[in-house]
Amino acid sequence: AIRESKALDVEALCIVAGSKVWSIRCDVHILNHCGNLVDAGCLAALGALAHFRRPEVSVVGDVVTIYELDEREPVPLSIHHLPLCVSFGLYRTKSPSNSDSPKKPQVYVITDPTDREEEIMNGMLTVVVNPHGEICSLIKQGWPPLSIDDLDFCISIATEKSKEWAALIKS
Repeated sequence: AIRESKALDVEALCIVAGSKVWSIRCDVHILNHCGNLVDAGCLAALGALAHFRRPEVSVVGDVVTIYELDEREPVPLSIHHLPLCVSFGLYRTKSPSNSDSPKKPQVYVITDPTDREEEIMNGMLTVVVNPHGEICSLIKQGWPPLSIDDLDFCISIATEKSKEWAALIKS
């Protein structure tokens, strides 16, 4: 979500055009998995990147100087926005078999499914949205199909969750 949405300003990582650049890598190590790993990993990675500071650099001619942390204040990464993942477990009811008229199955949506809920869900929807309400990505897996109203409902919840989580990252 972070790379695809271009959240990180990669141009700001350039030291000398065409030859020197900062390389940023963020690894997420899973210690315990109680469900909704995608959202937790995204939140952890964005929190780490938002609070990371790199050494200050100066370039004079061909001389590149990387300053020690006690010489100059470290510089934060330039982050355009915070694309946060909010996942929903999708469950459907069965259509009644003894009915003459076909009845559309009802879809139940659960935010932030646990590992037990993930085992029995029929499908999953992950909405990647920033606190400004801009949708960065939608990932739908499995069954059942979602109506426009169900999708709008999930996006509105994801937008509110994104605002809450972004405030936590910034604090």
